[in-house]
Amino acid sequence: MLFYRDLFRRRSYDEKDKPIDYQFLEVSPSFEHQTGIKDGAGRWMREIAPDQDAFWFETYGRIAKDRKGERFEYFSTPLARWWSVYAFPIDAPEQRRIGVLFNDITERKTREQQQAFLLQFSDTLRTDSNVDAVANRSLQMLSEHLRLDRCYVGVYQLADDHGEFPYQVGNDRVPPMPDSVRLSDFPDALQVAFHRTLVIEDVAKAEGLTDTDRKNLGALGLCALVAASLRSGEANPLWSIVAVSASPRHWTLSEIKLIEEVTERTWAAIERVKADETLRKSEEQFRRALKEAPIPVIMHAQDGQVLQISRTWTEPTGYLPEEVPTFDGWLAEAYGEGADSVRRHMQALFRGQARTMNIDFPVLTRYNGLRHWSFSASSPGTLSDGRRFIVGMAVDITERKQAQEQLQAFNQRLERQVTERTQALKESHDLLQSVFDTTLFSMVVVKARRDEGGAITDFGIQVVNRQLVKLTGRTDLVGNLLGELYPGIREKGLFALMLQVIETGEPAQTEYYYGHEGFDAWFTSTFVKMDDGLLVTNLDITARKEAEMENEKHLQILKQSEEVAHMGSWAYDMGSGQFT
Repeated sequence: MLFYRDLFRRRSYDEKDKPIDYQFLEVSPSFEHQTGIKDGAGRWMREIAPDQDAFWFETYGRIAKDRKGERFEYFSTPLARWWSVYAFPIDAPEQRRIGVLFNDITERKTREQQQAFLLQFSDTLRTDSNVDAVANRSLQMLSEHLRLDRCYVGVYQLADDHGEFPYQVGNDRVPPMPDSVRLSDFPDALQVAFHRTLVIEDVAKAEGLTDTDRKNLGALGLCALVAASLRSGEANPLWSIVAVSASPRHWTLSEIKLIEEVTERTWAAIERVKADETLRKSEEQFRRALKEAPIPVIMHAQDGQVLQISRTWTEPTGYLPEEVPTFDGWLAEAYGEGADSVRRHMQALFRGQARTMNIDFPVLTRYNGLRHWSFSASSPGTLSDGRRFIVGMAVDITERKQAQEQLQAFNQRLERQVTERTQALKESHDLLQSVFDTTLFSMVVVKARRDEGGAITDFGIQVVNRQLVKLTGRTDLVGNLLGELYPGIREKGLFALMLQVIETGEPAQTEYYYGHEGFDAWFTSTFVKMDDGLLVTNLDITARKEAEMENEKHLQILKQSEEVAHMGSWAYDMGSGQFT
């Protein structure tokens, strides 16, 4: 705490009794240390600091005349310090003297201002959605806050002896930085940046710089600077924010720490924007895959909002996407009162009471009458806004249902007329029934891997669904090459068919037996081109194939039995529903 007295005399006021100067009569021993003013007693403030702020003359003059003490905090421009002040009248009123107790609070004020700046800084960067906007906004805010002549981002390519300056702001006191420089032109300065923040208050006088450093830094118009670097490991700077002054400048510790903090926060904000952009592109690719899926697919949020729907969902039903903005609305249109059953299953998924759901239900289409769908859904997670979502896939099983009904009628009549059917024939029927009732789809998105000549050498696995994981028994498919994991696709001609789809852009479908890499199954596969890749859907039809072969076997047995027993048999006409 300091104490001194001010004397306001005729020199202190103008003709209109307005305070224009003040004189120090007595000062405390710590006065010089606090203010930097030497031999203050007897001196006038206008002599010491001609550009002193008018606030101080007006405030001290008011207290001297009104005889009322005041407490306040204020900044002195010429002294470049903040003060906490208590000024009060002393002695006789006509002498207009005051006593002043004050304390240097510059460090506290600086911390408060910088903390407020950093809060505003982070909030502002959070609103920018691209890398350029983040970098430019960061440099502009730092430059204005510290009153810099130039501020720029430096990116280091140590292996190539190359530094770039992709972003910068500044005034004409320091010329713009070139697009790039050779790092070897600044050997000592760069060595410091390898290990810690580089601080130079005056390039011409700074110790530890070579003549090369001084010459080249000076050629860039740099006089004082702070370079705060982010590093990858020891002595490996990657990226810096550099604060520049056109004239010598004493950088305070709080200013250096602020530049370091801004550098870290800017880097983090840029990385966040890059991650958001990558996520957005990934989501767009996923949405395109859903939209172009060869089977009906829908993705909707917990509140019912339809997030994505495939054309193979809307086109067969005749309902346009804008006509069914919510899944519940679609159920009401296509399923009527029976939609309540599906709704209950959906709510069980959202509440976590079930991981998946599988349900068959009739769908009333707009133009093709009643169809039957087998619907499967799961709730894999939450959206960025916290809402849970569901991905559902459907298979049109109308023909299968009709075949089931015809088969059931056939079995009923056959059982009434042929009581000697064996248990083996019943098991064959059960197997066929199982084939009709079971549908397994798997999906995979692959991207072409090409050699230097542009020829496709393999396909990288990018996205798989749960059915494929269940089918293969592998959870590590993504990131591997399809041809390396399953070389049998080349022998079966599937790889060639995939190349054909990539080249022509025309979808293809094939049915085949696969007996490689531990598989012993029949599949039907569909290939649809997506950019430089494919959306592949697989359906395991092994059960159907085996059922067909088993049925043929039993018919042959039946024929042989009839020949031995000298019996006749009946042929069932599927069209007329009659036995002959």
